[in-house]
Amino acid sequence: MEEMDENRTPNVREPDEHLTLGSKQTSDPLGALVPMVLAGATCVVAKLFHKQHKQQKDLQHKQSDISAAKEELQATQDDLCDTQQQLGVTTRQLLDTKKELNSTKNTLHYTTDELQTTKHRLQGTATELDTAQQLLRGTSQELSTTRSRLEDAR
Repeated sequence: MEEMDENRTPNVREPDEHLTLGSKQTSDPLGALVPMVLAGATCVVAKLFHKQHKQQKDLQHKQSDISAAKEELQATQDDLCDTQQQLGVTTRQLLDTKKELNSTKNTLHYTTDELQTTKHRLQGTATELDTAQQLLRGTSQELSTTRSRLEDAR
């Protein structure tokens, strides 16, 4: 412990004679701390430079990744635009096909109606032909009977 005497102020140390600055001896304790502080500061600055360099590298990698992602996004957007255009064309084609199918459907309904009408007419004609055939048979029998009577009458 330091003693207090009349010539000294309390808590003030005498300079240590063993402290040196370079090759010179100093009696200033703060002067002896300067090289240590400079060495510590140099170490801190070196670490900061290293950290900054690493951060710059990381930043460059991230910027490169961002650029690549932007290019990929642009390519995806271009593909999406192409797909949307193709969908527009396909949609128009589908609408045209739908119109054609509706037209064909209407034509088929009309043709089916005409075929039904023709079928009914043919059935009516077949009935008339059956009736005419029966009349012809009857007339043929009458002619045969009349011929037989005429032959008998001669």
